[in-house]
Amino acid sequence: MEKLNIKIFQVNRLAFTAAKKEYIICILLYLLMSGNVFLNLYYSEYNMNLAYDLLNRKITFANSAIGIAGFTIGMICFSILDTIKKYVENKLILKFSYNIEYNLDEQLSKISWEYFETHDINLKIHETRTKGLDSMKSILKNSLYYISIIPLIFIYLYYLFRIYWIFVLVYFILFFLFNKKAQSLYKILGELWENTKEKSQKQEYLFKLTGDMTEHQEYKFYRMYHYISNKWDQEFENEYKITSGIYRKTEILNKLASVLYNIPRILILLVTMYEVAVGKHDVGIIIAINSVLTSITNMIMQIQENIQDDIVNSYFVRIYNEILGFITLEDRIKVENTDIVFRNITYSYPQSNVFALKNINLTIKKGEKIFIVGTNGSGKTTFTNLILSLIQNYEGILMTPSLKKISVITQEFLEYQGTVRDNILLNNKNISDPEIWEILKKVGLYDYIYGLPDKLNTFLGHLENGIQLSKGQWQKIAMARLLAKKDASIWILDEPTAHLDPLSEIEVYNLVKNLAGDRTVIFISHRLGFSKDADRVIVFDKGRIVEEGTHDALIQNTTSYYSKLYLGQLEWYI
Repeated sequence: MEKLNIKIFQVNRLAFTAAKKEYIICILLYLLMSGNVFLNLYYSEYNMNLAYDLLNRKITFANSAIGIAGFTIGMICFSILDTIKKYVENKLILKFSYNIEYNLDEQLSKISWEYFETHDINLKIHETRTKGLDSMKSILKNSLYYISIIPLIFIYLYYLFRIYWIFVLVYFILFFLFNKKAQSLYKILGELWENTKEKSQKQEYLFKLTGDMTEHQEYKFYRMYHYISNKWDQEFENEYKITSGIYRKTEILNKLASVLYNIPRILILLVTMYEVAVGKHDVGIIIAINSVLTSITNMIMQIQENIQDDIVNSYFVRIYNEILGFITLEDRIKVENTDIVFRNITYSYPQSNVFALKNINLTIKKGEKIFIVGTNGSGKTTFTNLILSLIQNYEGILMTPSLKKISVITQEFLEYQGTVRDNILLNNKNISDPEIWEILKKVGLYDYIYGLPDKLNTFLGHLENGIQLSKGQWQKIAMARLLAKKDASIWILDEPTAHLDPLSEIEVYNLVKNLAGDRTVIFISHRLGFSKDADRVIVFDKGRIVEEGTHDALIQNTTSYYSKLYLGQLEWYI
């Protein structure tokens, strides 16, 4: 419970930091709204007494109208106050949400790639992004509820202690004893529901196959409907048997819990009616006490439910704070240099016992054109990730130019949901529309984009009724991004032609060759078309550089890996 209190405090501190004024006003309004509960209790008793006196002609209708008018005015005032409370609370939640997501996104933009390579941490990042905000909003709202019940406790005690106090004490003892028994019954239900989770997840997975664009293509091609449908039926039947049994037990346990909750309530009401019968109280107190008992039961059940939710949600507060404490890229000082220099660089990913790179010693001079080749998993992408400062915990000395001087096409380039212009510019503000059109000509997209109604303002992707490009067209957009960074002195192209047809691939090779100028170019590909134009070919295998030299020099060694790879690809076309 102590740790839970800390997490609740942390969430409220974040809310106070995000919106001080709204947070304070919201608390005050929640406290003031407790007056509405007192008003309803007071007038429920008052109206009952009023009706009794009218029936016995002890007062006139005119006298009763004054009381009803006062109640109406009070209800209007609290209704206005409740509207203000909801407005302020929504502002608080919006500012709180923005602050949480902004801090998380800013931190994730700075942390090392290694965190994403660690399964447990990657899972935590995913959970925080998908569930963290809603969990913290839930804790914040529950905190406001806890604050609001403070004055309610005094209001309820005021009414209860109008009855003989010993009976009130007995009521609370019985209530908590029976409540504990009821909670143990509900715990049994929770454990039963837990057994259905795995089957529900399987059902959801099988059901969503038809609705996902990528999966639907294969789903239709292989005519998988009957195969998947039969599996779904089987999982549904298994869950149905368990769930129907749970529903039956739920109804029984709910009725039993209801009886347990009402035993102490019935006892205190009997005592109240006795005191009314002997003339100690007016008849209206029966209605007021009944309302108080109902409210106390609901309040305690709500507190228990909230605490259970807070216990679950506090996990996301913990991993949120953990992520904000991750080491960022700026925390490690890297030597900047005009050349790219690797000195005894060794690196392994967090979850791997195998070195991704081992004792790499390499210097790439400014302006050199380097072609890197190797099997999958040989270390090529890890090599570029080090240059891009995406990973840090390496051994050795690494010297590179500033990241501002590097432009890159990654192997898994993103398809940004935005306009054509936004996709090319991203954060690059130093380029005009005429220059964008020139770039589109170079990458072979000019005619297609110019033929669209909104041209550069055309939205790409599924959002906002945008258009969907082919994978090859998206790769050309990624190539345009590379060219748009005019002041880059290094180009890194990781499999830049993987989705292009042969003619477009040749165009990219020629484009790089003709436009690179004195830039350093690092070209990574399984296709060897660019290798003949490179100053050096570097061959990776199992995290090591195993061959290095010009295309002509390596091809002469018929036993070399590069020679076998080149001649093997050459046979495709002969």
